[in-house]
Amino acid sequence: MIFVPSAAALFTALGWILSAGTSAAQQSASDSSKLVLTLRAPSAAETMHIADPLDVRHALGLYRALVDPSCSPPSPCKEYPTYIIVNVVRWAATATSNSAASTSPASDWYLVHPASHRASHLVSPLIDGTLRIYGSRGVGFLSVHMGISVLAAIPEVRYTIESKGKKSVQETDAISLLNLVLGGVGKSATKKQGDYLVGAREVSNILKLPSNIIVSGGAYAPRAAATPDQKPAAIFNQTYDDEGFAFWDVSIGIPVKGVNEVQYSSDGTIQAKTVTRANAYGMAHWYPYPVDLKGDYPWQPSIVGGLALSGKPLNTPFVGLAIGTKKPLPLRVNVFAGIVFNKVFVPTTLATGSTATPAQLNSDLRSHRVQKLLVGIDIPITQFVSAITKKSQ
Repeated sequence: MIFVPSAAALFTALGWILSAGTSAAQQSASDSSKLVLTLRAPSAAETMHIADPLDVRHALGLYRALVDPSCSPPSPCKEYPTYIIVNVVRWAATATSNSAASTSPASDWYLVHPASHRASHLVSPLIDGTLRIYGSRGVGFLSVHMGISVLAAIPEVRYTIESKGKKSVQETDAISLLNLVLGGVGKSATKKQGDYLVGAREVSNILKLPSNIIVSGGAYAPRAAATPDQKPAAIFNQTYDDEGFAFWDVSIGIPVKGVNEVQYSSDGTIQAKTVTRANAYGMAHWYPYPVDLKGDYPWQPSIVGGLALSGKPLNTPFVGLAIGTKKPLPLRVNVFAGIVFNKVFVPTTLATGSTATPAQLNSDLRSHRVQKLLVGIDIPITQFVSAITKKSQ
């Protein structure tokens, strides 16, 4: 039987994650800041970098032309950011009339990123629709609006870029455990300079990692026609997850077999009985290499230690190794094995069957540690909480 943790018994067991959980819980909205970007018509030279579809070569060329216009030998050029968020909006694709207010443009979001998620520079760049950034402050933003010539009045397009700090995966897992306890090349086309709006800038407001990068754009009526309560005729919003790799995490461990120990009692005669304890464990993993906690559990071994989530946690500390499994399993699962340093109490002078009062037995008991093999599986906190919640419903 697996014991579900209760609040009073687990404060000691969770002491090793309190510092991480407290730090995460104290995070405030001050981690959030915003940048503003207003699009403009491109120059003839900038227009040459526009292609539909927008490929890596054209995206990088346009970004550099907009952000670093002085880049021309022998002048030095700025290094590209590791990631560039790209929003391509096609007004002509779904325009229903020559009015911005009645137009519903097609908005597509892309990310220019290095081929390897572990790269810290833009090496072998790719462009696709992924929304994941791997823990980088080197981020840029590029927007291209195409086909605006179908509109009778060219709208003013503005973007705000917000970097909002958030809890990491392991901090979220730690707090969840506490809560559980406590309750290609683009096709060339004829390019009309007046058919585009463009803009780009460095995303320089990433104050904390991990964070969500929230890009919010709107197309507004020209300033001459603006009203005090003006609302955008079209919006272009997307959120990118900027969280990198981690060296630690926490989880719930479930042994496949309990630990046996002999317990002594007295009703006037000393008796011994063997009991089996199969307690869930709160576990901490340390990875000697950075891992992506939002993907599959890594198959490389991690060092794991834990405390039981019921009874007296410090009486059964555990240390061992864990190995992750990959898909097609529907759940993220680690298999762990190691040693439990089980604290047991045995009489020093009294023998089983001898006469003694409970007080005499207790005074004769002495403790020592017995090493026991423990094998089981461990799963993320979120999966464990979901499982016991469904069971209780």
